[in-house]
Amino acid sequence: MVVYLLLAVLALLIYGWFALFLTRRGTTDERVALHQGLVWGLLCGGAWAIELLVANLPLVPSKQLTFVLYESMAWLGFLLPMLPSLLAGWQTKRIGPGLQAGVLCGMLGGLIIFFTWLLFSALLFQAGLRDPQTIAEFRHSGLSDITTYMISDWLAALIGHLWIGLITGLLLGILGGAVGKGVRWVKKTSDETN
Repeated sequence: MVVYLLLAVLALLIYGWFALFLTRRGTTDERVALHQGLVWGLLCGGAWAIELLVANLPLVPSKQLTFVLYESMAWLGFLLPMLPSLLAGWQTKRIGPGLQAGVLCGMLGGLIIFFTWLLFSALLFQAGLRDPQTIAEFRHSGLSDITTYMISDWLAALIGHLWIGLITGLLLGILGGAVGKGVRWVKKTSDETN
């Protein structure tokens, strides 16, 4: 439990630092990074929110459709930070703004799934009390109270999503920024030769 508390505090400190110091709207490059990160971050968060709700609430009538929707939204949430970083790198001809856009996108995804869980927590708890997998995992947990088990399980998952947002945003931000800068360089080089 102490490890999760430390991970949560560290994630929140990093999120706060990023919000305070790296989301300025000063230069044109910073505005591009902020715009791309915000727009695509809202979509990333929407994908994670759909993944959360589809996986835990009986919203879709067929198990196959639930699986397809769940998997596609999870992959979209993981990979979406690449797009704003690619666009920001291409627009600015620099990797740094691409990195900022990717991290902002991933962070917004992590925050939105956290707030989605808060908003729907009563429904998610009720669904969890009837879920055979949750009940089986609770029986093997060694805890005496299912509510305590579910809260700790949810908090661990949500803290994990805060870190997923940071890590995917960072890694895909660097990659997307570099590719975006490279695409701009290739285009510029081919324009000069023509």
